[in-house]
Amino acid sequence: MALIPLEYYTFFYYQVGFILVLYTLYFTQANTGREIISIPGTQLGAGILCIATILYMGLRPFSGRYFVDMSTYGHMFEVVKGMPYELDGNVEWLFSWFNWTLAQYVEKETFFLLCAVIYTGALWLACKRLFKGYYFYAFVICLGAFSFWGYGVNGIRNGLSTSLLMLAFSFYDRKWFMFSLFFISVGIHKSTLLPIVAFCLGYLYHNTKNILIGWLVAIPLSLVAGIYFEILFANLGFDDRLTGYILNENSNSSFASSGFRWDFLLYSGIPVYMGYHYIFERGYRDKLYIQLFNTYLISNAFWILIIRASFSNRFAYLSWFMIPIILIYPLLKKTIWHRQYAKIGVVIFFHFLFSYLMFLRDFIND
Repeated sequence: MALIPLEYYTFFYYQVGFILVLYTLYFTQANTGREIISIPGTQLGAGILCIATILYMGLRPFSGRYFVDMSTYGHMFEVVKGMPYELDGNVEWLFSWFNWTLAQYVEKETFFLLCAVIYTGALWLACKRLFKGYYFYAFVICLGAFSFWGYGVNGIRNGLSTSLLMLAFSFYDRKWFMFSLFFISVGIHKSTLLPIVAFCLGYLYHNTKNILIGWLVAIPLSLVAGIYFEILFANLGFDDRLTGYILNENSNSSFASSGFRWDFLLYSGIPVYMGYHYIFERGYRDKLYIQLFNTYLISNAFWILIIRASFSNRFAYLSWFMIPIILIYPLLKKTIWHRQYAKIGVVIFFHFLFSYLMFLRDFIND
């Protein structure tokens, strides 16, 4: 029996997250001017926070009602237990092999725990590589992202693949390892080809101003001709699931959303404005950051074009997983603002506040 009733399991995560974010806000205010002194404590805190998140997420009780996709993954796991290996045509080859291998030796509870280890641990390591002594703040903002919890307990393959993709970006200085992680990410969920292609396009064509204009143009294009883009992408033949999501097959209300989502467009636009502010108004010129910002713009523009699709959230996540890093990266790398350390806590707080309010809306409606 769970210590926390299943109906309050997600609720508890967000309440603890709110307390953590409030503490981070207070900590950054109180330690402004003494940033270096606070680093050892935050490094230890990041490790504890990572382990606690893995255990809470990975040891959650099995439930197809409160963690919808969990039943699907549990069924996939049980079906191949004790069976000879055969590639599952419904999932990518690497995840199929991963699922089959674990099924031969462990129970499904261990499978979900290991998924949480990879999902959360890859983010932790990416933050540590990118931000050194300040990675606690990057990790906190990642844990508070709008989609973090949902893609850890429901859209598990999507979450695993994008966490590994974020880890790949952190190896920007070691291209061979970065592309190896790209390959692994696609082997878990081929949808990550979109941000990977966007990353490569942003590398070949790095005129951020023109890419930003392209993102802005995508909005009126979607308003005027969104249905045509939905049909175009659905008929590409890239993936049967893509066609199903766009044309509203196999409906799942946990991820469904339809109509032109101005609320989600606003959420997507905040990092666009912040990236513009950092690069064009503050003159921030970090090569990797500009590359990530370009990647976000291209990936998010794709989602905007099909924003009315019933499962557009799944496509939005292919850019949304980058939002925490787009928001916080320059602030942990270079002094841009007056009293910047204090304002880091403010950025983290307001980023989480959107996630918290969206959660409360859904919780109350349920």
